[in-house]
Amino acid sequence: MRKTYFSTRVYKNMLPEKYNDSISHTLLLFSRSKHFAFQTQVLEKRSNESRRKKSLHLTVKERFQLNDHYAGSAIQEANALIQSQNELRKMYIENKEVQMTSVKKKIKSTRRHLTTLLKIKQSFVNGNPKFNQNSREQQVGHFFVVKFYKKTDIYYHAYQFEHDYLDVQIAHFKNRLGRLKFRLDRLQKQVKSLKHNSNSVVFGTKKLFKAQHTIENYQNDHQQWRKDWEQARYHQMTISGRKDAKVGNFVFCYIPEKQKLQFITPDGTKIEIDNLVFPYGQEQVDHSIETQMSCKNKKKYGKPIAWSVEDHGDYYIFKCCSRKPSKKF
Repeated sequence: MRKTYFSTRVYKNMLPEKYNDSISHTLLLFSRSKHFAFQTQVLEKRSNESRRKKSLHLTVKERFQLNDHYAGSAIQEANALIQSQNELRKMYIENKEVQMTSVKKKIKSTRRHLTTLLKIKQSFVNGNPKFNQNSREQQVGHFFVVKFYKKTDIYYHAYQFEHDYLDVQIAHFKNRLGRLKFRLDRLQKQVKSLKHNSNSVVFGTKKLFKAQHTIENYQNDHQQWRKDWEQARYHQMTISGRKDAKVGNFVFCYIPEKQKLQFITPDGTKIEIDNLVFPYGQEQVDHSIETQMSCKNKKKYGKPIAWSVEDHGDYYIFKCCSRKPSKKF
């Protein structure tokens, strides 16, 4: 089982300015490449035609000037998002089909009740009231009764029963049947759309995108909204690990003895983060990296270690994702 460990906060004012600029540029570049990889595959699926002459990896690599590791991780993140959307789509379809089954049962039941009431109504029109033996509406002597679960309504003459009960119930069930048919038609169209359409994704969340028009602070200060919007869209990246890498990752290198994290950004800046500790998992992180470094046959027994960087405004959070050591009994 894989587990993610969070580092302590790394405040930007404690880092050189060139580090902050390079990391911000890297997060922007990585996020845009991920968005491009995702949207390209969505558009290709919708149109059933390729929008590129080269592979997606080479296209992303050349378009955003990334090396193989950054480009591969961006595409992997996009593919994971597509897979997640597909799983969600399957779940939505299953839920809609369950709802359709329930609506169909209600339509059948409503039609049955309506048919019974219409037959009784027609018998009153013909001047010879008749009731189904199993219906809750019955004639007892000169009275007409309607038996419910916890009560019984009594109508003292045919005119009262016909106009105060039958007409009202017939109108009610007709309206109910119309609403149920409308809902069934809507659910069928939704299922058809889910099966044949590929939905896109709003990076940065739909809620924040709509907030520029719905929240007063953003309506009065569009620049503030744009700042928060870009922060939500471009604040995180994840570099997947490789089991054949010396420390489980070809971009990030963590030195347990010095508690130092090193990585090179796409613009060539070498970042060194000193005193990077993991308050809830330092031993596990150290153990994972030391085990990977001491592994002689990495291609067969090596374990990949993924790293993430998150920008939280005034500080960064680094995450290490490694396999949790199995318990020994």
